Amino acid sequence: MTVATSTRTTIDTSGRHYVIATDGSCNPNPGTGGWGVVIQLREGDEVLKQRALAGQGEVMISTNNKMEMTAPIMGLARLIELSTPVLVLCDSTYVINGITTWLPGWKANNWKRKAGPVENQDLWQRLDTACDGRTIEWRKVKGHAGHKLNEMADILAGNASAGKYPRGELSVKKLHPNWFI
Repeated sequence: MTVATSTRTTIDTSGRHYVIATDGSCNPNPGTGGWGVVIQLREGDEVLKQRALAGQGEVMISTNNKMEMTAPIMGLARLIELSTPVLVLCDSTYVINGITTWLPGWKANNWKRKAGPVENQDLWQRLDTACDGRTIEWRKVKGHAGHKLNEMADILAGNASAGKYPRGELSVKKLHPNWFI
């Protein structure tokens, strides 16, 4: 069941579920972009597994919005248990509003808005596909406010945009070994 476009969706976090914290960075904006994701598999409050992922954008010149969207796409793509519910934590109002509110209208209007074509349509389509068949709760968190997983994702995204992870996950593990369980 796809529930990514419902703001009322609440998953049961007392059982087995994933928590994905995502962030994107682009400094300057536009400029070299990076994304970061922390994935936890939990049983209730107990963290069973945790990994951290980061990467640069597919093109060297990107935007912050593109990196904010790329992070959940990449995080959802790494989930092994496809039927396990997912809580996505994101500090981007653009991503949260897009996936929970605007996406159904865009699709119904053939990816057009009153002001013209939907920006980043390719990424919205990839994110929509990544959500297909999953039970997902999208939760907005305040950035730079001490939320541990969001802060980790922010560090990953910033470092990725600065090119600090040239070997991908191997570089992330070397710089942040305690972020892997």
